[in-house]
Amino acid sequence: MEAAHYGAPEPIRRILSEVRASAPDAEFTCDLAWSWRTAREGLRSADLWQDLGIAWIEDPMPRTRLSEIAFLRRHSRVPIGVGDETTRALDLEQLMDHEAVDVVRIDATTVGGFGPALKLAAAAMARGFRVSYHVNPEVHRHCVFADEAADHIEIFPADRPFDCSHVLIEQPAYSDIRKARLAPPSAPGTGLKLNDAALTRYAYRHALHQE
Repeated sequence: MEAAHYGAPEPIRRILSEVRASAPDAEFTCDLAWSWRTAREGLRSADLWQDLGIAWIEDPMPRTRLSEIAFLRRHSRVPIGVGDETTRALDLEQLMDHEAVDVVRIDATTVGGFGPALKLAAAAMARGFRVSYHVNPEVHRHCVFADEAADHIEIFPADRPFDCSHVLIEQPAYSDIRKARLAPPSAPGTGLKLNDAALTRYAYRHALHQE
């Protein structure tokens, strides 16, 4: 659930309560998209939501604010997950070193590919942290199938306006879901085939001419 556009915790609680009532056994997260200004501000929200069974609060503040995130994690009764859009493995390593997270969020497409992503996942598992891969399920399902570091994949239906990379792919991963499980692709390699027509439509080409 994306909740960053709500300022106060009460409206978010109402939405979370509705989600919990409609899906009493479901596991869900609450994505704050770096919107909390201080850890103490966040604790007020976490305290208000703690009885709703949230799997974790995601990216409550920028990942470089280590001391505040660590404070939040120590005092929050809701687990904390951090790492979306991370481009430096060191940022995630420092979060683990400071025990500032419960869930390490990893994105192979931003952190340097499969090698760095799987290395981070192994380090997180070895130290007792949970691992969650950030969107791009066409890529990250291979990370999940490669080891046992993560137990789920973040994936959105194809009609979500905030996640539109699937329009460039012949068969998005969402279409491979069967009974809430994502099957491995049957094609050789990564199983990811780009849609040439979509690339032609959306590609931006330019040339620099020098006289």
